[in-house]
Amino acid sequence: MDQKQELVSGAPGTRGGVEYRSEFADFFQRAARQIDVEESKATAVGEKLLLLFLGEFGGSQPYIPIQASVCVSKMWVECFEKYQKGIYSIERIAQLMEVSQRQVYRVMKTMTEAARKARKPTQQFTGGGRMNPN
Repeated sequence: MDQKQELVSGAPGTRGGVEYRSEFADFFQRAARQIDVEESKATAVGEKLLLLFLGEFGGSQPYIPIQASVCVSKMWVECFEKYQKGIYSIERIAQLMEVSQRQVYRVMKTMTEAARKARKPTQQFTGGGRMNPN
């Protein structure tokens, strides 16, 4: 391999399938250990997960989003809970979330309505024009 090929082969995004397979195998083995799979079985479980993953997605380029949206959602829930308790103000939330106060009002309104719906008992139609809460 000449020097130019060596430089390109080491560049990000230019790794071959074998290197990615190894990285994924390592990932699945670590994941198996994190969910309390016995150490003696973690490698086998990781390899099996890799084969299932490759069987499902091999040859495609799936989009795997970062978990930023999950983190942001958790932050909004925490802010909402503190807002309801009077710990945070709209202004404080706007600063923390780096959005406008108007956006905070919208989010808080949506979350308040969702919380209200979650608390409201569902009603089932019983016939004869009457509703029974259950």
